[in-house]
Amino acid sequence: MSTRCLPGPTTFWAIREPTPGEQWRALFEATWSSYRAWYLQDGDVARPRLDVARRQLGSHMPELMPTWERLVELAGDDETAARMLTLWNPPAFLPGCSQAVLTGDTPALVRNYDYRPDLCERVVYSSAFTGRRVLGMSDCLWGLVDGMNDAGLAVSVAFGGRRGVGEGFGIPLVVRYLLEVAESVADVEAVLAGLPVNMSYNLTVLDRDADAATIFVAPGTRPEVFGLPAATNHRGTTPDDPEHARAFHSVQRQQVLLNSLQQQPELDAFVTEFLTPPLYNTAYEQGFGTMYTAVYRPAEGVADFVWPPSSWRRGFDSPSDTCTVTLGAADDDAVPRSGARPKAGPVVRVQTGLDEQPGPAEAREVTSGRDAQDRTPDELADMARAAIDGLARSHDPAAFAHLLELSQQIGECLGVSARNLAAGRSWSGVADLAGTTRQAAWARWRRC
Repeated sequence: MSTRCLPGPTTFWAIREPTPGEQWRALFEATWSSYRAWYLQDGDVARPRLDVARRQLGSHMPELMPTWERLVELAGDDETAARMLTLWNPPAFLPGCSQAVLTGDTPALVRNYDYRPDLCERVVYSSAFTGRRVLGMSDCLWGLVDGMNDAGLAVSVAFGGRRGVGEGFGIPLVVRYLLEVAESVADVEAVLAGLPVNMSYNLTVLDRDADAATIFVAPGTRPEVFGLPAATNHRGTTPDDPEHARAFHSVQRQQVLLNSLQQQPELDAFVTEFLTPPLYNTAYEQGFGTMYTAVYRPAEGVADFVWPPSSWRRGFDSPSDTCTVTLGAADDDAVPRSGARPKAGPVVRVQTGLDEQPGPAEAREVTSGRDAQDRTPDELADMARAAIDGLARSHDPAAFAHLLELSQQIGECLGVSARNLAAGRSWSGVADLAGTTRQAAWARWRRC
């Protein structure tokens, strides 16, 4: 088994600053060298000219122009900073993340933000840039990856699973803009219809009336609205990129959320799900570690940021502060400290069949006594048959989703096995086992 490398104590900052001032300047000075390296990673010519970037921001988000101009001033009129702060055609940004809306007596948007600690800004920013109060987790110095506004709207973002980059804005500024100008799910849909984005994302939205939706956006396409209360890292319920979805357990995580929501859980119990695998992840070095769990209750103007075993409550008027936590501590006894909010009950591990396993960078293990490499092919085949048969007999929708994933994985593994066998023997040996010709076996399985 590979050894997990977990981060040590990690500090999150809270800034309350209605309009950008000295606190924002301090944030810029502390992070600009890293952001500059990120922005110019593909060379200066890969990023848009300042006049182009400014024109696009003014055309699509005019309400943000006065704030952008103030930020550029605070950044010392640095041209590269000015370009980066428009977030027009930035480099790729692929957060993992699981997010869902719980309605009922306590409507809330709950999400896990999965990313690399060294690339996470870790700043909760409370502002009133356009006069509307907005609170959320900052990214790219003034964008947001999740947040809420004083109109009762909450939004969070996760990578949408469709590869490729196009012309458009980086998603953190899109989330910021939505919370500055929109009040309802319908408003969000209308704004997104005219707003170009540079990559595919799922935006999960909750408003004051407890209306909710997940909206899939991608470059060059119209937004798609799904009546799904939960989203992970694929479009709708069917991944465009099954390989990526499988590597990050995207279908499994979504099914866990949907199954939980069907039970109409209390908010505390629902938050506990997010503190438990497979929603809670610890592959931090591979960019798939849970940085925090956010619980937004926009109708109440309250957000809780949760880490096992602690939580941190923020409101629009909460003063600037810091919070130091330990990442990766989720286990059977990991619950928020007594007296903290939300008061999660005991963590119950989710059992969802074959895909209960470590993150994508870690070796899969056979947990029934001996490692896979110590078992014979017949033993492994018997175990696989029993597990597949168990999934087939289950009435749980998650079982069907796993079988769909497994069917594709089996096809891919056949190719791997065939090439390994051919390398050790010959394609004729593969053909004999497959009951086909050497040419047919080579044509079918020669490619990765």
